[in-house]
Amino acid sequence: MTTPAASRAALDSVARIASVLAARRPAGTVRWKYKRDPPREAAVMLPLCVTREPLQLHTAILPPWLEAFRDLSVLLTVRSGKLRSHRGEVAFPGGMRDATDASLYEAACREMHEELGIALPQLADAAGPASTTDGRGLLGSLSTLPDKSLTIAVSPFVTYVGTVEASDLVLNPGEVAAAFTLPLTYLLDPSTMRSYAPPTDATGTSREISLGRRTYWPIPEETRMLLPDGSVTTKAELVQLERADVPDAHGGGDLEVWGLTGFILKEFAGVMRTACAEEGTGAAGVNARA
Repeated sequence: MTTPAASRAALDSVARIASVLAARRPAGTVRWKYKRDPPREAAVMLPLCVTREPLQLHTAILPPWLEAFRDLSVLLTVRSGKLRSHRGEVAFPGGMRDATDASLYEAACREMHEELGIALPQLADAAGPASTTDGRGLLGSLSTLPDKSLTIAVSPFVTYVGTVEASDLVLNPGEVAAAFTLPLTYLLDPSTMRSYAPPTDATGTSREISLGRRTYWPIPEETRMLLPDGSVTTKAELVQLERADVPDAHGGGDLEVWGLTGFILKEFAGVMRTACAEEGTGAAGVNARA
């Protein structure tokens, strides 16, 4: 089957995101106190894509700053229950850097190919955007963050992987229980973002490091989930069939975008909303609620 080309509007949105990431002002250098010196290195990919039938989650007319991103989705995975850590959690493709990886970006590319079968151009130096003639490739990077054990430094990269169909993906069943997409507008819209009270000890002190992990996004019940055998189910059916353990942000046993994945998305959404507000495209004031 021939995969349709992305629309001009989608490619314009991709170019705009690359421009925003290139011009963004870092919030400041945070010196995390890792428990391992130096920390181990890992990289994850925040893959933007176009799908033939994106999930329609907004019934009302979108504000102009959101409407500009209507054609894009974010590709996510549900981690396999066979993994030693973070089983059943929603995650970006990614993993530990190997000795053979020339850069953290190449580590993220390798991991995404191993998990989903998606190949992107690899760079020895991922300092700036690079793409293929169809716009696929690196758009920029976000803040390097610690994992919850404070032993691994995780570097997120934002990429555009083109038009993605279920037939294009080859899921590694040892690492991925399912793959799915959510509209970028759903994740950028501050009204869809939720928060929860972090757990505390007997003294009332939070047991979580301060990474904004109170943030999460519910995954709509009708979200289509691609399984390693090529079949497609819904989120509700995936949870009901117990194909994966499903820890969530606040112990309810439901699939949600949370944890480090949620924080990375929160930073990305904040960067884009701030840029839209500064450009005067209608996002003014939304960051105060995010």
